[in-house]
Amino acid sequence: MRRPSDSRRDGDGSRTGIIGRVKREGAIFLTAGILALGVTGCGPSKEAKELRLAGIEALEQGDCGTALEKLESALESGKGAGKDFRIDTMQYIAEAQYRSGDYKAAAGTLGDLVSLDGDRAEFWYLKAAAEACDSDYEQALADLNTAGKKDKKLSKLTTPGAEDAILLTAKALAEGGEADTAMELLDRFEDKAAEETARDFRVTRSFVFEKRGEWAKAAETLESVLRDYGEDEAIRKEYNFALSRKEESEG
Repeated sequence: MRRPSDSRRDGDGSRTGIIGRVKREGAIFLTAGILALGVTGCGPSKEAKELRLAGIEALEQGDCGTALEKLESALESGKGAGKDFRIDTMQYIAEAQYRSGDYKAAAGTLGDLVSLDGDRAEFWYLKAAAEACDSDYEQALADLNTAGKKDKKLSKLTTPGAEDAILLTAKALAEGGEADTAMELLDRFEDKAAEETARDFRVTRSFVFEKRGEWAKAAETLESVLRDYGEDEAIRKEYNFALSRKEESEG
């Protein structure tokens, strides 16, 4: 199933990019801090390293198909390279799967990563994000809970992928008809958000209000974002839309 739509009005693109960091959903895993790891063990072969590099370059250029082909070949070629190389390459594979819209495959790859290193909270967060986009809400919420238990930085919500996973899960829940659960999720984590991403939580909250048909609250929330964070064309359009629906409902 496709991920939650960024726009009910695809023609004008007014929904696109409205949710701050989440507007970069296509690159969530990279922006969440997936970086090359130091490689230990025997070390990858020259072929494996070249394939992996070619895959990363293709991914950066938006060619997810080529990226997957190269990265999976790198994984196969680097079987004896050690755990770190495998983990690092699999992260990029998950990124390519996610960006190509194959959220189920991305969740599966991240599940394999959890099997390899289940103590890393970011893997659980990113797995939850992929599951949420695949409408597997129950598992996404379960994995968010697991991530929270393993996250030593939960009080400040600074672990890579944490905020993205929470916001994506909330958005997906609301899109899938579980707006009340989405609001509970936001209520649970919002006070932990860093100052620079508090805006994202607020805008996501307005989206959930819309899905609940609470247009006055949605408009009020978006108005506060514009007031506190400055003018933003996409948010202004969404505010005007929510305001018009509020007026219609009251008329």
